[in-house]
Amino acid sequence: MDKTELKALWEQIFAKAPEYFSMTICKQWLSPLTVLSIDDETLVIGARTDFTRDWVNEKYRSMLEDVVADVLGSERRIRIETIPKEEWIREAQEELPKVRETLRPKDEPDPGLCLPRTAEALGSGEQRGGNACPCPLPRGDHHGLL
Repeated sequence: MDKTELKALWEQIFAKAPEYFSMTICKQWLSPLTVLSIDDETLVIGARTDFTRDWVNEKYRSMLEDVVADVLGSERRIRIETIPKEEWIREAQEELPKVRETLRPKDEPDPGLCLPRTAEALGSGEQRGGNACPCPLPRGDHHGLL
């Protein structure tokens, strides 16, 4: 499966999840996850942090396997892996224009994006140029919070 098909699969799984989990669990723990790969036996799910990976694995993996079996019509073992930080930030930046277009009123000008930071700067807390941050949010929306 290509990336688009994997994303569509996760959307199907996530849409079915409220039949098994509370909305709070879906929003807090399942919504940030993504399908990385699938074969006849295993579905590999990506989490953004080790903590999320461990928490979902310990608390929700078994029931998530039930959701996956319901969606696919056959059982798969779930393996949860941590996605490298640089990879999920890049993917978020790729998705942002689509999200921003749906949220911004049509007559409002594009405020511009935060400048991407290098991998070395991501962990340092350094703010180059006064408006660079590790996320793809529009300028000014969150800089006072970092």
